[in-house]
Amino acid sequence: MPKILLPYFLSICLIVCAPVARAQTVKQDSSFVQQAVAELAQVYQDSIGLQSHLYSGAEYTSLAKHYMEGHPYFKTKSFEPGTVHYDGVELRDVRLMYDVEQDELAIIYPGTGYIIKLVKQLVTGFELGGETFQKLALDSTASPSKATYYSVLHDGQVKVLAHRRKVGQERVTSKGFEGEYRVEDRHYLFKDGAYHTISRKRSLLGLLQDERKQLNTFIRENKLKFRKQHKEASFVKVARHYDSLKR
Repeated sequence: MPKILLPYFLSICLIVCAPVARAQTVKQDSSFVQQAVAELAQVYQDSIGLQSHLYSGAEYTSLAKHYMEGHPYFKTKSFEPGTVHYDGVELRDVRLMYDVEQDELAIIYPGTGYIIKLVKQLVTGFELGGETFQKLALDSTASPSKATYYSVLHDGQVKVLAHRRKVGQERVTSKGFEGEYRVEDRHYLFKDGAYHTISRKRSLLGLLQDERKQLNTFIRENKLKFRKQHKEASFVKVARHYDSLKR
């Protein structure tokens, strides 16, 4: 049984067993306690079920600061239902929160409010907020410990991935500390067995040189933009069109 639930479990055992213990002989009391503990243990196992091995991580500590505008989490700072691929098992409807700043996936231990972070080495991917994340080490020379989560925005003959990043920018003012979390997402194109950084139209088309003329026409006709919030959607649309030209 996980250590963080042990105090709760023992307390329940004492509450259940104490009234009866006073009315039983020592031998009967011992037998009753053993039976009660066994039954409560089964209730615990049934309530956690297949997800029990999720709750073995260390305590999660947020680095969010109250005076900062925004937050360091993916889309929302609350726990949302998602799917996690953990230790070879797919677990659905798990309430997750992705801390983008720390690149950690957090969950709430059922019935306790205790927040833990999943053991990163056991996570291969997850789905949250309408996006699918895979844990990858884009540099083939990097060690497995350097793997991080990437959102797969398009998965075809070429792939478009985003590394979600938020960086806290703090400063001291006459009123005290203040600041904000800045989104600094990075984008990648997977083509011909390698990952390439893409940051603008030029770098994207440079990698898709074999269909550059047709893609330029597509970009112009669809009035695609590659600045700020429009860039990511345009990367995906161009990649999809490229795949359609290759079919």
